Amino acid sequence: MRKLAIFLPAPTPFYRALLGQLMTAFSKLGLEVQGDTTLLSEEKLLEFCQASKPDVLFELNRCRWEIPSLPKSIVHISWIVDTLGRKMDQFGGSELLYFFGYNWLLRHPHKNQSLVDWLPPGSCQHTYAFKAWHEGEISCSFVGHMPFPWNEKERHRLLTAGTDTPVRFGDLLPFYEDQLCQTHQRGFANDDYVQVALEVLQEKFGIQQPHLDKIVYYDIGCRVIRMRNRDKLLQLALAQNDTPVFYGTGGWGAWPQYAPFFKGPLENPADVCRLYQNSRLALHEGVGIHFRSMDCMSSGGVLFYLASPDDDQPGGINHLFEPGVHFISVTADSFADQYREAMNHPDQRKKIAEQAAREIRAYHTWEHRAAKIMADLNRI
Repeated sequence: MRKLAIFLPAPTPFYRALLGQLMTAFSKLGLEVQGDTTLLSEEKLLEFCQASKPDVLFELNRCRWEIPSLPKSIVHISWIVDTLGRKMDQFGGSELLYFFGYNWLLRHPHKNQSLVDWLPPGSCQHTYAFKAWHEGEISCSFVGHMPFPWNEKERHRLLTAGTDTPVRFGDLLPFYEDQLCQTHQRGFANDDYVQVALEVLQEKFGIQQPHLDKIVYYDIGCRVIRMRNRDKLLQLALAQNDTPVFYGTGGWGAWPQYAPFFKGPLENPADVCRLYQNSRLALHEGVGIHFRSMDCMSSGGVLFYLASPDDDQPGGINHLFEPGVHFISVTADSFADQYREAMNHPDQRKKIAEQAAREIRAYHTWEHRAAKIMADLNRI
């Protein structure tokens, strides 16, 4: 297997940078690599395969079941980074199937492919290079997507059909969010969050078989959770009476409490690296190991991480990194004290930054991830 083609989901600045990093990593292993930041239609993909004759296709967010005409002679690798409203049993067929979320792996039925595994992100030691630590000028920063608040059209989406009493998404939302506050959420994947919503619909509204299309399924299983977790983190940050900065895409400007601190998207990875290095603390809301967490630590930033229920479980951040050594783990109750402690001890932040960058270089670059994938290919 010498020719590899990589296809990522969208021509965004993030995916363009990631494509280059992945292509470089696999090229260093001796492969001939092509790639694009678009998932081709099945017809166009077959045309590409006939012209370029790759031995292996590596695609994000698409599995072989979704491209049934792909010749069996071509090995298909699927890395599911976003479920996009699909259930865990809808992923399969690929010779290698990787999940970004460890809990997704646990909920998958593990059928019809040779190997299924968890693949955490890596980082690029050149793009996100740590050369020298300095005291940041920015108190704290957050880089990432912020969902838009729910609009009236979204709130009015019907969850019932036929003769059922009309129940809308906005009717479910407060009861669902209240139930989430009472739910431990350990080991949860998207399907588990949706199950909580289904139980609420049955208990509160008597609805046995609600109508949940892919978008509603995604909103219940992912968007609600992301919105709640990030809102919780950022409210804690704003309560410290510092001046944080927020960068990213999505609906930042539609949130009155966050718009004054929003500085726009960062499209150049070098700018993201500089932001991490210039921030005394880089905020992240937990829920697994994220691209930004890796890039922050690789850059020599200090990751200030809001703990989640699965951090000590397999696939959790504490299984790859040590709190207090490579990052700072905080809870809602400890946030204020640990924030002040970190701000008052630059020597400790410097030590964490150096140790984190060293750990990434040693074990968590894209070259390490490419090497794992190649080793798995040799097993099938």
